[in-house]
Amino acid sequence: MKVLITGATGTIGSAILRHCLQNPSITSVVALSRRPLPQDITSSKLSTIIVSDFANYDASLLSQILSADAAIWAMGTTDANREVNVVYPHAFFTAFLDARKDSQYRSQRFRYIRVNGAFTESDQNRPLWFYSEPRKLHGMSEARTLELGEQYHDVCQTFVVKPGGVATQGAWAMECVGKMLGDGMVIGQETLGAFVADLVVHGEEEEVFSRPLQLILNGLGSVGVIKANVTVVESGTELKPSDLEDTLELSGDELPQVSADGSGTLSGTYHIVAGDGAGPIYAVIYTTASGKFSEGIEAEVTQNVPGNRGRIRAGGYVPYSFPKRSLRRCAPVVNLDYPFTVAVPKDIDCKGRVAGKMGVCFIKISNLNHNGPFGGTIAFQIPDRV
Repeated sequence: MKVLITGATGTIGSAILRHCLQNPSITSVVALSRRPLPQDITSSKLSTIIVSDFANYDASLLSQILSADAAIWAMGTTDANREVNVVYPHAFFTAFLDARKDSQYRSQRFRYIRVNGAFTESDQNRPLWFYSEPRKLHGMSEARTLELGEQYHDVCQTFVVKPGGVATQGAWAMECVGKMLGDGMVIGQETLGAFVADLVVHGEEEEVFSRPLQLILNGLGSVGVIKANVTVVESGTELKPSDLEDTLELSGDELPQVSADGSGTLSGTYHIVAGDGAGPIYAVIYTTASGKFSEGIEAEVTQNVPGNRGRIRAGGYVPYSFPKRSLRRCAPVVNLDYPFTVAVPKDIDCKGRVAGKMGVCFIKISNLNHNGPFGGTIAFQIPDRV
């Protein structure tokens, strides 16, 4: 899959670029930029085309990009800059799709993702209390994007992604403010980047949405490897075969083997880093090991992890209630370990093929805390059916 991206040097665009480069389904990323990308951004997948004027696209430039399967427009400013926020994206959209309709790629439906903001206002006559001009300008641009999406619907699937505040990695103050304001008000830079990269590959049925934190079933992701063939999960990203290979290198070449006669179980140690990563935990098995659990099989957790709605306090104290109206602080670090056991249902048929292994199932184990979910994924096999 070949993906175009603008705004790759910005806070949001750079995160999206990183996750696009990590996604195995994306084989080529072309950054359209006014200047070369920073030297620390390197990948065999990545190339850069210098664009001097984003309002005009000549035949030479279009010939280099028409073969792309998707584009992510992450260029923009927070002020009322009409040229950058209105003229540039719409000039690209119309010039590219008009040229594509007359090219050899006209039969392949394109995917276009526009990154905007949650607080835009399309009604140009509505009085606003703050930031009125920029919000209306971005709202007008969004409305125009949707109009163009409808106009070119036969050849292009159009999305507008509308996150609230975006917290860069380590910006704990921004994250805490977001939690105090409520769910969906602030999203982490890397989480947003992972979500957009997943969206560009898989698409969605709904073509305009504002739900930056509801990423539970959009795939599995890895941000590191821990013991017992478990890969840490960050919602919204893709679990890659290379993650399993890395895990096997650390823990041995054999996956856990589980009986399919109804007596099989998976046991391990559940490590809680912060106070919102506690139990109770839930388990879902996916027999094709694809990393998508929306049609998974629920498994019974027979030995669970303590917690109340995913929360626990230092020393293992489980709170019995939470104040209904209070400022929610960032979850404290607790560093606790608890054993868990999951019963594998009878007659599970593992069909996945991952990292050279046949007959692989994935089981996702996580809590349902609103800040997460937090948990991990285990790959296992049914020995009689490998």
